[in-house]
Amino acid sequence: MLDLYYKRGKRYYSIAWIRIGTFLLPLLLGVFRKTKITKVEGSFPKKSGNLIVPHHEAWEDPVVLILAAKRRLNWVAIYSVFAREKINKTILKKVYDWCGIMILKRGDLRQKENVFGYIIDLIKKGEDVVIFPEGNLRSERKGKKFGNFYNGVMQVVEKAKKDFKTEVPIVPIGLNYKYLKNKKTVDVKIANKIIFRRYDEKALNFLEDKIIELSS
Repeated sequence: MLDLYYKRGKRYYSIAWIRIGTFLLPLLLGVFRKTKITKVEGSFPKKSGNLIVPHHEAWEDPVVLILAAKRRLNWVAIYSVFAREKINKTILKKVYDWCGIMILKRGDLRQKENVFGYIIDLIKKGEDVVIFPEGNLRSERKGKKFGNFYNGVMQVVEKAKKDFKTEVPIVPIGLNYKYLKNKKTVDVKIANKIIFRRYDEKALNFLEDKIIELSS
């Protein structure tokens, strides 16, 4: 039985909130981040229950993805920003839960297994979960457009097949930012979903090449 080390609070998403969000978020994106979505190619699968795997470049990536998806998304975030023990009983912890954010602590194998199991459970129930395979922002990798691709995505796929006897559809997404004098634009490219039959380095390289291609 899955040890639910990671418990979640209630989320109050509804179609009304999504409609409000798709109206307000572009304004917030333009005013606070000076970013404009110029093009969206492709579309999210009509049926939810996918592992969304995008390029990660800027803080506004989650907002861009929400606007492209027009539906609820769940997120995996790295532990390094906030220590979970410190946010357990804070407003920030409630906000994380409300937004569907799961904190993953690198190096903690037990916690990682529980989070991965919870990701698979969400996907089986028809939720979309976002994992950024690069794990950090462009500003954190000294301006390098693409970072190292970690194998967490393949580990989720493998665990789903072995422990849950199910397959996880993966949707690669490219984000291509253009930096202008006092603002930036972003093009979004959404590929068709992929079902991997193997989980080795060759599969990870294929996924990496696909995301780079979409983001270039």
